[in-house]
Amino acid sequence: MLFLRGHLIADTVMVAGPAQKPTRGIIVEIQQSKDKDKRRQWPRYAAAMWLRHDCPVDLLVICPDEATAAWYATPIPTSLDGYTHRPRVLLPARIPAMTEPGTVAADPAMAILSLTYHGQQAGVADAFAAGIASLGAEAGQDYHELGIRMSPEAVRGILEELVNTTYKKPFSEFGSRHYGEGRAEGLKKA
Repeated sequence: MLFLRGHLIADTVMVAGPAQKPTRGIIVEIQQSKDKDKRRQWPRYAAAMWLRHDCPVDLLVICPDEATAAWYATPIPTSLDGYTHRPRVLLPARIPAMTEPGTVAADPAMAILSLTYHGQQAGVADAFAAGIASLGAEAGQDYHELGIRMSPEAVRGILEELVNTTYKKPFSEFGSRHYGEGRAEGLKKA
């Protein structure tokens, strides 16, 4: 993302196709509540990415609350002649509530969305923790961190409680490995 008078920092930016000449840009924004200032930034994010890569750009909003998601889905008028930004909002009804660890392990990316959108429902956070624990240390840690980062505060609390009780062993191994790698890298730089 480019910096133009003020900050233009998106949650996640991805490109499809070759890095030198992408065929599409995708900006992902995670929103937990209504923020008028954030909506004002999104057309700028899309324009900056379009200017940089000269390809179509989509802005995807991940928002677990139905009412807030509907609010973000409305078009955003700009002062540029003819340019109205239309964010794409992933509505909660489009994401399945995954309650089986095997299903989580088979599709961990969708499981992160399931946790984000439905983590307060019975069995979803538990299935997520069990499913990603079965993926091994590196992948499990990565998916756990993404799940925590994308989820609302209430879901983070549920997952943290599960990790501190039911799934303590696999996650303490994830943490030990992660800590050990960071420590080794820090010592190497010193």
